[in-house]
Amino acid sequence: MRAQSTSLLGMIVAGLVVNFVVRAFKRHSTEHEARQRATPADADDPRWGPSEGRVQIAGKSCAACGDRITVAFEGAACDLCKKACHTKCMTRHVADAHKADDKGTPYR
Repeated sequence: MRAQSTSLLGMIVAGLVVNFVVRAFKRHSTEHEARQRATPADADDPRWGPSEGRVQIAGKSCAACGDRITVAFEGAACDLCKKACHTKCMTRHVADAHKADDKGTPYR
């Protein structure tokens, strides 16, 4: 009698485990299919259009001092070379990187 109850309990546990695995797999495949079908909600949404051509500032290293620019408002892109610089380092960057040649005009 004890062997039968152990066998029955083992079958119940196995059934529960299989049921759990099957449900988890179905949920994962349904979510995966939903991500695959995802399309832009609105074709006029500006996030799906061409970029404005602005340079990414936040997270870049400053071209003059080498320190990381944490947030965009503490830096800017150089007008001549489009490299990211801290606003406080911009004049030093322009003076060092864009030195004038003998005629007094920038090399670019």
